[in-house]
Amino acid sequence: MKRVFTALMLVMLVTVMLAACGGGDDDKEKTSPVDTAKAIMSAFEAQDADQMITLSCSDTGQDPFGGLNFQFTFSNLGYDTQNEQDNSADVHISGHVTAQAGDLTQESDFAWVLKMQKRDGEWCVLDIQM
Repeated sequence: MKRVFTALMLVMLVTVMLAACGGGDDDKEKTSPVDTAKAIMSAFEAQDADQMITLSCSDTGQDPFGGLNFQFTFSNLGYDTQNEQDNSADVHISGHVTAQAGDLTQESDFAWVLKMQKRDGEWCVLDIQM
């Protein structure tokens, strides 16, 4: 049962984060790749779909949560910007995630790379690599 829950949690996490990278808005307020990465992680934990869409680069406007009933809590987050150029950067994020669905809970360490792009002078999330 634990393996099924872990697999389901990973599928849900990937689905949410990829959907979040599929929407966009010109009203971005974050000024650095790390600021934007911190904001999208905070929005993900708060399940703030509008903020996640705002911080992403494209224009599909898709709800990244799609009614799924999972709660994610992140801790010990570390951010490291690499490969920063004028209009692109990679933000490496590592930490610990606790996922809860009903009375099932799963914890895991993680490491992701957010592919960032600068559009109209503001950073947005283009893609996530897990």
